[in-house]
Amino acid sequence: MANLPEPVYNLVEETHPALQKELPPFDFSNPPIDPVQLPSDLHHTMSYAGGLGLAANQVGLEHRVFVLNTSPRPLTMFNPRITWYDTDHKVMDEGCLTYPNLFIKIRRPDKVRIRYQDETGTTNTLVLDGMVGRAAQHEYDHLNGIVHLDRASPINIKKAKAKMKNLKRKLK
Repeated sequence: MANLPEPVYNLVEETHPALQKELPPFDFSNPPIDPVQLPSDLHHTMSYAGGLGLAANQVGLEHRVFVLNTSPRPLTMFNPRITWYDTDHKVMDEGCLTYPNLFIKIRRPDKVRIRYQDETGTTNTLVLDGMVGRAAQHEYDHLNGIVHLDRASPINIKKAKAKMKNLKRKLK
């Protein structure tokens, strides 16, 4: 992105160990990193990369926090916990900054209720739906060591990889 300065963090490769484990709770009583600056840096990195969401482990940090590109202001969720899943599900193409240009059909609940802490450690609860609800579930998965490939059927992964390969060929 030409208008944004370089981000503080870089996205890690898909084989990075931080992506494959459940992350420990963020400790507000003894913060391992500034809980106000971290979300700002993550939001900038997410915006620079053109994402809808970003989990800390996608930049190699083992902190239980993710950010979402929402309006009117971005959301930051420390120590999130999904406390309710809607019984209605939708299948949609889902992408991930860790796997650029790989869009896979994933079935997820249409709505979720999520309890989390903000930058000050205050606990909040929101019901999220649509793309924001889907992005929150996707980022929540990251914090638990789950990537979107883990949620997809082998046939949908194969189709998505073929589509990505064709797209790369067309762009050359």
